[in-house]
Amino acid sequence: MADDAVFINNAVKVKAALSDAAIAWLYEAAGEIAAQAKINSRVDTGQLKGLWRAVVDESKGEATIGSELENAIWEEYGTGTYAEGGNGRQGWWVYVKGSSGIKSVSPKTLTCEQAKFAVARLREKGLDAHMTQGKTPNHTLERAFRAVQPKAVAALEERLKGMK
Repeated sequence: MADDAVFINNAVKVKAALSDAAIAWLYEAAGEIAAQAKINSRVDTGQLKGLWRAVVDESKGEATIGSELENAIWEEYGTGTYAEGGNGRQGWWVYVKGSSGIKSVSPKTLTCEQAKFAVARLREKGLDAHMTQGKTPNHTLERAFRAVQPKAVAALEERLKGMK
């Protein structure tokens, strides 16, 4: 009877099916996180809000979510006095908004009075000058991940359960 037994190795098919399911899930979960980051973004110019992207590296089985804009890191961790971990520039500085974006015009940290004076002078010259101590962290991606995580985990469990 033992001579009649036939072993069929489906390991390759099983691994391929698992890989396909995992990759499809990665696209779905990463896309959801990027969409949630767009929702979480603060809107000043709206530039960053529209530039959150998800990229999946199928060969590594990993997804990267982010933005090419430098402002994305500032949005996540804050700047200046408000930077996470106290690593930002302390005090006040002045910047000018213009056609080429935002340009810092104070090479060093100023007192509040110095910043007010500089803003007044620049505005007299017709420039759109502002003073700041930085921006508070928004944790855009961290909040997006936390919001999507339970749904994404449940979706993966459902996909794998359906592969019986």
